[in-house]
Amino acid sequence: MKVILRPQRNGRSGSPGMILFLSLVLLLSQVLILPTGNRRARAQVSEEKGKGAATLYEVKGLDRDRAFVIGSKGSAYLTVDGGNTWIPSEVPAVEDLRALAMSDAERVWIGGSRGTLLYSEDGGKGWQRKRIPTAEDVVDLEVSEDGILWALSGESSVFKSQDGGDSWAIFKPPGENRLNCLVVERGDVTWVAGENGTLFVTEDGGESWRSISCQTGEHL
Repeated sequence: MKVILRPQRNGRSGSPGMILFLSLVLLLSQVLILPTGNRRARAQVSEEKGKGAATLYEVKGLDRDRAFVIGSKGSAYLTVDGGNTWIPSEVPAVEDLRALAMSDAERVWIGGSRGTLLYSEDGGKGWQRKRIPTAEDVVDLEVSEDGILWALSGESSVFKSQDGGDSWAIFKPPGENRLNCLVVERGDVTWVAGENGTLFVTEDGGESWRSISCQTGEHL
């Protein structure tokens, strides 16, 4: 920023101290006098930081307009306009939410830390807690085309419910490596993947698991 001081009418320039003072006044006026829009934006950022920003862990979409996103501290948001606006969903949880599955626009499942499992049948307007027989984190969820709910926990157990989460079958794929994700392919075919290139598939609904070599030692 360039500051120009004009001579006084009596021909004397301002003293060095006065020049410095005026320069600082002009500089501070440029810093502190912000457009209204900028002040509003900065205030909003400060307010959000005061609440503590959420870390987002999972997003699922049904079509180009509708999607859910979930994250830490019980954060859940819904968009119905392709992400232009997000509507907070008041979930009855303060735990970190890490897993998300959607059967359709109305039926939504959310899994989280310490065995958290939530279900909505009205597109996220209302939620109910469901019981799952684990105190570990629910790290992944999938719903098959025929409505079977699959869940993966932090201790690498696989859970399957055929009655909307009221009862569960529990399976433990072999091995010691941690499992991170599962994919329901069709019918009774389900894949699970994890650390050190671990990959298993079941073709009988979880009763038996076959190890698959994926020729990598990387975490999946």
